[in-house]
Amino acid sequence: MSGTTRVARAPARRRRERGRYVTLSGAAMVIVAGVALSIIGILYLIQTAHVAELGYELSRVERERDALAIENARLGYLVAQEESLERIEQVATNQLGMRPLSRYRFLEVQAPPEENLPTVPAPTPAPESLWERLQRGLLGIGRADAPPSGPPALPSLPGGR
Repeated sequence: MSGTTRVARAPARRRRERGRYVTLSGAAMVIVAGVALSIIGILYLIQTAHVAELGYELSRVERERDALAIENARLGYLVAQEESLERIEQVATNQLGMRPLSRYRFLEVQAPPEENLPTVPAPTPAPESLWERLQRGLLGIGRADAPPSGPPALPSLPGGR
């Protein structure tokens, strides 16, 4: 009897293990697959609509950019017209009451001798902080300072040239 008791308990344990998993019939599987495909299709349509909307927005922005480029070119043309010498002469004579110069007189001016000219002081660089020197050192950035005595002499070429 102990043999039959064990056999009777084994199917009950299997039934409990089977009860933990959800079993779907064929119709339920078709419904789940249909819902999943519908969700995927809706997401695809949403994405496609968004891409189309972005395409329309891009076309609108490109048209606006082209219109602004044309307007910019037109304004550049108007500025060039206003800056022309003919236009400047016309405004000077008609609106400002100026007239062309009739007599020319040239004056000669003597330039002062070089020794009388004041010397321009050499610019002094701003003092460099410790942080700036450390940063230059870490980054490997050099600084070329001209020596106070003037530029260095060029090395002579081999062969006496």
